[in-house]
Amino acid sequence: MSPANIATVLVGDESLCLQCAELLLEKGHSIRGVVTGAASVREWAEERGIPVVSRGKALAERLG
Repeated sequence: MSPANIATVLVGDESLCLQCAELLLEKGHSIRGVVTGAASVREWAEERGIPVVSRGKALAERLG
């Protein structure tokens, strides 16, 4: 039996965020957004059509 697919928002600025993202996508999970301030993570997400949200005030509301 395979585990249920999950939908997630990732938060990170380093290569670990990208490694986790790749693993999630490989397993068939979805990434609904990425919160980052790093250009490399932003570029990765944008290339895949994943919305990018900048850190800052009212983050929870902006993710809603």
